[in-house]
Amino acid sequence: MTKVLVLLGSPAPASNSAAAANYFIEAYSKNNPEAEIEIVRVVDNQVGTFTTTILSGKPTAEDMEVLGQRTAILEKYMAADKVILATPMWNFSLPGFFKEYIDCFFVAGKTFKYLAEPNERGNLNEGLLATKAIMHIQAMGGSHVGSPRDIGHAQIRQMFEFLDLVDMVYVPIEGTNIPGASTLDIAKEKLSELAKTF
Repeated sequence: MTKVLVLLGSPAPASNSAAAANYFIEAYSKNNPEAEIEIVRVVDNQVGTFTTTILSGKPTAEDMEVLGQRTAILEKYMAADKVILATPMWNFSLPGFFKEYIDCFFVAGKTFKYLAEPNERGNLNEGLLATKAIMHIQAMGGSHVGSPRDIGHAQIRQMFEFLDLVDMVYVPIEGTNIPGASTLDIAKEKLSELAKTF
């Protein structure tokens, strides 16, 4: 059974990124009725940060709860065959709480390892779960795809390329604040096709 993990990164329940993700999930489910799909509203599952006591190797009881939470998030990611990240663009980047959440995916010995010599790609790291399919849906008020301002997607791409997940699907929803723009409808057309192949 294929496990699909969907991470909704906007705190707004009716956001464009969430609408696009939900549209895709509905279409994907029709084509893959056996798939097990888990949807996480990240704003409702914010993760605790590392503290001085954690980093000093003397975690408190509260720190242990944070570490347990981060481990549970990591295990959820590791168990998924496909991951969909649906985010808004905030000041050209990602919401901070969303970045903190996906940081939990990056643990040496679990999702990647360091190498003594560069591999064929010239990297000193190697992903340990390199068969996952990744999709990034990003909604933005203006038009920034392909420009240096598209920092949020560039960051996500770089992070997952570090894990050797290089075949990421990107579905931008541009111009959501531009009057008369039908950007969500355009994205839905692409998502309808991706629901057959992702």
